Amino acid sequence: MKITVNGKEEILEEEITIKEYLLGKSMELERLVVEYNYNVLESEEWDNITLKAGDNLEVLKFVGGGC
Repeated sequence: MKITVNGKEEILEEEITIKEYLLGKSMELERLVVEYNYNVLESEEWDNITLKAGDNLEVLKFVGGGC
């Protein structure tokens, strides 16, 4: 099935939750903000939402730094 992640199409072989998707990409979950179908989610919701064909994800990673 096709989903869109940060503006790029991705193919998923099976239905998985948002949390499973993020873990599969080896992302540091505590540093992420996820928008699912144009709604910002609380991290507690990631395990309860199964990705479906046509879904849109925006994944933002916070990084430290500064002057």
